[in-house]
Amino acid sequence: MLNVDFDENKLKTTAVTGDQLKERLADLPGRVVLILDACHSAGLRAKGKKGWSITDELCRDLGSDNFGVLVMCAARGEEESIEDAKVKHGYFTKALIDGLKGKADLYQDKEVDIGALCSFVERQVRLASKDEQHPAIARPSTMSSFALSKVPNDGKASREAGDAAAAKK
Repeated sequence: MLNVDFDENKLKTTAVTGDQLKERLADLPGRVVLILDACHSAGLRAKGKKGWSITDELCRDLGSDNFGVLVMCAARGEEESIEDAKVKHGYFTKALIDGLKGKADLYQDKEVDIGALCSFVERQVRLASKDEQHPAIARPSTMSSFALSKVPNDGKASREAGDAAAAKK
């Protein structure tokens, strides 16, 4: 995995290998969700290998039943993660935020569960990008759905929290 400030001449100290990431994530207790929000997030290709993606393979490995990590990538390997200047986010980030705030509350039970969020994000990104960007999601078959966020009854709670934070400045 390449950080924004990686140095290709110092990869051992400025990047994280797939094995290091797998090892760290596998040791975490509970359910783990990994969100990769970057251009070509599902597809860093190995030199000289066409049609094969290091990141794709890592996502498949992490999303397997052996590791049990749900992985959400902003775009497939051959695609770019598209930014929207109006909202100052990429389509993937915008869909995640909207979904977690309640637009992905599929059952209208004031909770956003992981299954509904994944479906919402995939659809919203596809529609917003006019079918040019498609999130890549790997979910272990053994991972049952679970709530990621609670939705306020009328949105008032989130506004009040925002007002309180603004008042402290």
